[in-house]
Amino acid sequence: MNGEFLKVITERKSIRSFDSSQKIDRSEMKQMLQEAGRAPSALNLQPWRFLVIESDEAKKKLRPLFFNDPKLLDSCAAMVAVLGDLQASEYKDTIYDMAVSEGLMPEEVRSREVKLIASLYSSMPRDTRLTDVSFNSALAAMQLMLVARAHGYETCPLGGFDKDHFGEAFGFNKERYLSLVLIAIGKPAEKGFESIRLDVEQISKWV
Repeated sequence: MNGEFLKVITERKSIRSFDSSQKIDRSEMKQMLQEAGRAPSALNLQPWRFLVIESDEAKKKLRPLFFNDPKLLDSCAAMVAVLGDLQASEYKDTIYDMAVSEGLMPEEVRSREVKLIASLYSSMPRDTRLTDVSFNSALAAMQLMLVARAHGYETCPLGGFDKDHFGEAFGFNKERYLSLVLIAIGKPAEKGFESIRLDVEQISKWV
C-alpha cells in the first residue's frame, strides 16, 4: 500500500480545537468537494449535497442548532453539512448524457440505465429511499474527511445538531434533503487523542 495513503488513514483523528486564524481558500474547498464527490454511489446518482458553512453569519445561524462545544464551531475554518437528496434520480439524464458525450458510455447503455433508474425510483418506498440516500451520502462524507487530511487539514464528524430545524434555518426543503452529518474542517490547534480499534479477529469471520 502507498505509504502516504496509509498515513492519511491511520493518522486521522477527530479534532475538537482548530486554529481559527487559518482559513480555507474557496478554490481549495471546491477542489476538496470535487474529490470527495468521486465516492461511489448506486447507479452513479451521487445523492450527496454539500452546504459549506464558513461565514460568521452562517455560523451564527447554526449556533442554536449545535449541540456540541461552541468553541469547535467558532474555531473551524468551515463546517460542511452533508445532505442527502431524496430526489437525486432527477439528475439521471444529466449524469448519463455527460457520460455519453465524454465517450464513457454508448448511447444504448445510457438509454437502458436511465429507464432502469426511472422504474426503480418511481416505485421505491420512502423508507428504502432514506436508507439508500443515507448510505451513499455517508460514503462521500467519509471520503471528504480523508481528502481534507490529504490537503493538510483535520476534521471532526458531528451528528449532534437539530436536524429537524436545520433545513428551515438554511432555507432548503427538509422533505427532500436529509440533514445527515456536519464535518468540521480546519488546521488543528491540538494533536487529538489516540484511540484503539478492535482486533480484526474480533470483528471478522471467514466462511
